[in-house]
Amino acid sequence: MQTTFKQARAIALLLPLTAALLACNGNNSTATGSVGPAVQYAVGGSTAGLSGAVVLQNNAGDDLTINANGNFTFATALDDASTYAVTVHTQPGNQTCSVANGTGTLHSADVTGVAVTCTPPRFVYAANNGTNDVTTFSYDAGTGALTEVGSEVAAGSGPVSIIVHPNLRFTYVVNMYSNNVTAFSIDASTGALTEVGTEVAAGTSPLSIAVAPSGGFAYVANLGSDNVTTFSIDTTTGALTEVGTEVAAGTNPYSVTVDPTGRFVYVANSVSGDITNFRIDATTGALTEVGTEVPAGTNPVAISVSPSGRFAYVANYATNDVTTFSIDTTTGALTEVGTEVTAGTNPYSITVDPTGRFAYVANMGSSNITTFSIDATTGALTRSGADAPAGTAPISISVDSTGSFAYVSNRSSHNVNTFSIDSVTGALTEVGTAVAAGTGPYSIALPGGTR
Repeated sequence: MQTTFKQARAIALLLPLTAALLACNGNNSTATGSVGPAVQYAVGGSTAGLSGAVVLQNNAGDDLTINANGNFTFATALDDASTYAVTVHTQPGNQTCSVANGTGTLHSADVTGVAVTCTPPRFVYAANNGTNDVTTFSYDAGTGALTEVGSEVAAGSGPVSIIVHPNLRFTYVVNMYSNNVTAFSIDASTGALTEVGTEVAAGTSPLSIAVAPSGGFAYVANLGSDNVTTFSIDTTTGALTEVGTEVAAGTNPYSVTVDPTGRFVYVANSVSGDITNFRIDATTGALTEVGTEVPAGTNPVAISVSPSGRFAYVANYATNDVTTFSIDTTTGALTEVGTEVTAGTNPYSITVDPTGRFAYVANMGSSNITTFSIDATTGALTRSGADAPAGTAPISISVDSTGSFAYVSNRSSHNVNTFSIDSVTGALTEVGTAVAAGTGPYSIALPGGTR
């Protein structure tokens, strides 16, 4: 009985210690069990201005290929309080993309503010009718100032129209005297042109070229044969292949353009004084005339469609004015808006800026540029300020993709003017002095620009 009593007493003395130890072990177990995986957050942002594909990296890895503008998110989330660094791993074929807000530290939330902005190459091309070649310029993104790059590149005989492909990798030159089109590839770094294959035949005395927004088709207005040639475009090589046979336009078609939706083609016919409207077959690119020709002013020589696709503007050479049309976005049909508005003497080229708020007309006879503001509802034009002096016989005008600068080629003074554009009023202010081109620069174009 005494032994049992001692044992019981010992057990009684040990129980508090055992309970304390168990409690301690239990607390340690609870603390250990509360440590779960670290909280993670995503890194992302948005792209703007992209044409093609760009590859981004985060912290020198986690490659992300982006093919369209909009929001993006990297696949790999990061631990809270860790750092991120978004960079461009591979640039698009003919653009430069830059990253803003690309570095930082995660703070208990996803990162959504990385901004990737892509811009077209900063080059301007002038097709020189007298020397049968193309001059290449680079331009300063801040001032718009031009600097010639390399030497002129040979085209066909009598180049009169030039355009840059929407993918920014190719440019096309229409040669009036040799009745054909020259295709060039564009070096993304230097802007240098390299001819693609050999010239392809167009109609008689081709005078103007337009490329569909999809980049799959090109259209050439043939002054001498009163028709339009359709080409399919190999978007890998830039090569042109004629589609079917020419389709009839009016008399002496001077200018051709494609609407922003890529569904309609418009041709300004100088001698018949009207506009021909075609519907585009989305698969083949073939043209079918819509309705009958619509009257314009006397000797319409240039046509431009607003970025919205709702309005078209025609420069009438002989009556020194501009005709405004509204566009039926379903059928493509044109309806004149009001009456013609006065431009300078012998307006030869017209373009609408990328915002759709201003139109610019190059007046060959008065050697100046007329600025118009555009009514967003009706499309009506209102002359804005005084005409801006250009060189002698300005014959082509194009606005860069940002709407910051306008470039004008002057046929008789053989040079190019640069103008800065006031973003509020649309007013033009010349930048520096005109820069020499080849002889008789007949047409000007730049990647992503308007014409």
